Amino acid sequence: MEKDEIKAIFDELVNFKIINISQIPDLDLYMDQVTTFVEDRLGVYRRSEDDKLLTKTMINNYTKEGLISPPVKKKYTREHILRLIMIYHLKSTLSIADIASLLKAVPEERTLEVYDGFVKLQEAERSIADVTLKEGLDRIDMPKNDKEAVVMSILMLVLEANCRRQLAEKLIDRYFKES
Repeated sequence: MEKDEIKAIFDELVNFKIINISQIPDLDLYMDQVTTFVEDRLGVYRRSEDDKLLTKTMINNYTKEGLISPPVKKKYTREHILRLIMIYHLKSTLSIADIASLLKAVPEERTLEVYDGFVKLQEAERSIADVTLKEGLDRIDMPKNDKEAVVMSILMLVLEANCRRQLAEKLIDRYFKES
């Protein structure tokens, strides 16, 4: 696999736009509508067609864990949906307990501002990640064997992700964990 092929795969993910606040319905939705909305909008992240990004069980568990407040008359608000999208992005890196610690520090009425910052951070991070990936691939001598080149690329990405996850966990432990 050539460096250009790896970069093309990365570009597909980087160029996918995160859901902006303006794209979130401004009316309350029932659970089925919420799961359909999230599945449609975040489908690019599926590894296979069978993957479920958000289920009714997940939403119920997030409510029980205090990550989102209970629905009002079985309807979910824009704030609920924004928190669910953030949870989706965070859960691949952080434990549910860490996400709960983090989100409990944000009052629900501040969700719009926090999500807006989340979108801006993700866009900025994708730009930085794009440069980092390209520089990283240029720094290492790519083996002639295609599979070895892919292994080296994956190792680089996982090591960087682990470093960032560990730093995030340390910050959560220091500032958001209850003593």
